[in-house]
Amino acid sequence: MYELRRFKKNKKMYFYIPVDFDFTIDDIPDFTECGESGYQNVGMAFDIETTSYETESGDHRATMYHWQFGIDKHTFTGRNWNTFLHFMELLNQKAEEKKINLIVLVHNLSFEFQFMKGWFHWNRNKHNQPDIFAKDDRTILYAKWRNIEFRDTLALTGMPLKSFKKNYNLDVEKLSGDLDFTLYRGETTKLKNDEIAYCINDVQVLTDFYNKYIIPFYLAKNKQIPLTSTGIVRQEMKELFEELPKEEKKKYHRMIRNATPTRELYLVIRQYLFRGGLTHANTSLCNAVLSERLASYDLKSAHPSSMLREKFPYKFYRVNKTLWRDVLNQCKSGDYSFIGCFRFKNIRAAGWHCLESKNKLINFSEHAVFENGRLAHDPEEIEVLLTEIDYQNYEKMYTWDSVECDYIYQAEKKPLPDFLRKMVCRYFEMKETLPKDTLEYMLSKRKLNGLFGMCATGIVENDIIFDDELNEFVPSSEYKDYYKLTKNLLLLPQWALYIAAYTRRDIVDALYNTGCDSVYYDTDSDKILNYEDHAEWFETFNAERMQKNAEMELYDFNPEHFRKIGCFELEYITDPDGFKVLGAKRYIVKHDGEVTVTVAGMIKGSLEEYCNNNNLDIWKEFSNGLKLEKEYSRKQTTSYYDKSFEDHFMDYQGNQQYFMERSCVAIFDIPFEMNVEKQFLEQIIAKAKERKNQVYKGVL
Repeated sequence: MYELRRFKKNKKMYFYIPVDFDFTIDDIPDFTECGESGYQNVGMAFDIETTSYETESGDHRATMYHWQFGIDKHTFTGRNWNTFLHFMELLNQKAEEKKINLIVLVHNLSFEFQFMKGWFHWNRNKHNQPDIFAKDDRTILYAKWRNIEFRDTLALTGMPLKSFKKNYNLDVEKLSGDLDFTLYRGETTKLKNDEIAYCINDVQVLTDFYNKYIIPFYLAKNKQIPLTSTGIVRQEMKELFEELPKEEKKKYHRMIRNATPTRELYLVIRQYLFRGGLTHANTSLCNAVLSERLASYDLKSAHPSSMLREKFPYKFYRVNKTLWRDVLNQCKSGDYSFIGCFRFKNIRAAGWHCLESKNKLINFSEHAVFENGRLAHDPEEIEVLLTEIDYQNYEKMYTWDSVECDYIYQAEKKPLPDFLRKMVCRYFEMKETLPKDTLEYMLSKRKLNGLFGMCATGIVENDIIFDDELNEFVPSSEYKDYYKLTKNLLLLPQWALYIAAYTRRDIVDALYNTGCDSVYYDTDSDKILNYEDHAEWFETFNAERMQKNAEMELYDFNPEHFRKIGCFELEYITDPDGFKVLGAKRYIVKHDGEVTVTVAGMIKGSLEEYCNNNNLDIWKEFSNGLKLEKEYSRKQTTSYYDKSFEDHFMDYQGNQQYFMERSCVAIFDIPFEMNVEKQFLEQIIAKAKERKNQVYKGVL
């Protein structure tokens, strides 16, 4: 065990004093029940350190060489699984004597579980299956053994451990730079004091988090602890709903039950209608450093603003497909919506931007042209599902020879329920008014962002269960009844797709009006050239938006705080020669003298560091074929192994380390490569030439 005290080293504050001895039940610090929660009144946390290595056959394996278990200010440690199992037996014995259940926090439980899953006989749930809840076979949210419940904090907080101290006002922070993970270590490898301090702080952060967040926000209030960050918002929504009068709740449940789509329609909605943010680049301006300055505009709280201001569909009815144009015109009033299946012949982009995602098309021809995954032209026919908002976006972004409707559903639109909009108001006002260095501000901001995630959560019809014999997760053979799953819904599935659609509509409006000057757009932002020429349009958009905001129902909240919600805000203006893009989620920007690179899959800061260390021009390096070798990329991948194995290696101190694992996950470095599809490269060249010709002719 390590009892903690402070000492300074290189101006950092460490916590530990090494006093190692064998465990007895008397060594475990005392704990009692927190209120009437059934759980303990002190923080507990678990973490392991592992070595990943490559076997002689070239496979990747890993072994645990150090574990740490925090109980308040005390940290127990060990070097092998047998010692850990002995410690857990003692801990559980004490919990049973006190008739208390213990929550043990683990940051990224999925990692630890992959090593520990074969060492425990897990509790059985009411279905006589292991009491383990997983989103998928590699994402574990909790696992229960006897009186002890391992809980994941990564899913609950959505942030790395290094962010906890700042965001939750903790006394302890994660240490960094004191444990070289490239060195092979085993059970008998000697650890330095700095390395032990690194291990200890990882669990001490979580025990402090338990005491400062879990206890006061949940256990002390006899509230259930959510499993995910989305669950936090869902729990508060249910509490608001329960405050409604009994008859009002019954009436609402009847309305939701009646408006819930059939299973067949729901599956169509999830697969083909639920589109995310519109993220793309102006192909004619890709792969070139733009000499002009760009202005980056952001929509302020785009999704929450739509939830407050707009109307949403309730009960969908099938209507005669021959009437679809009448239905479309009726929708322009804003009081009706539709979802329909359409076939467009010879559809092509009307301007410089492409709208539709390739993976949302039901069918398209082999001659279809896509620009970075967005439909540019199909000379034959596409088949696609659209809402009325999407169809109106099509009218701005595409032209076509003809269109036919295969089937169509219509629904009346109404505002979202009051209890949901009150949540939006509460979180937004807190975000706007609270000091930014407070825990309450951080929580309100996260909750505001979590509202859309709550609405967008899918209905899970079959679970995955842990198979003890295989030591793996397998899909359940039984599908849950859709009627039972949706019986007590508080939110309709169609609302989420409309929240996202309203934000896309605003971005499409910006693209339609700024035209070829829009360079890059990403969900709720638009980066444009010649921003002075378009200032009037943004001002008009914002004025109209503020007028609509003034008409919103805000209950007892201060209208002044909501005046500019959903308006475009100028985030920054780039420096000259300060922007280059190679498609969606691939751009480099310089403003206020600072260069930042955003590339999906690339570790932030890795290209900047590589170019600085090697005296390279980052703007030239940022191009098709960019490759960062693994020693520079900082990119890692995982290799899972679900069977028992015995192995050995020589540690960095020259000692042979022998070990046995019942499963593992290895983490190892890999290079990063950025390649542009050949078709997209061809489109970039063709569109750049077209743009140059139009500039020459004076069209642009």
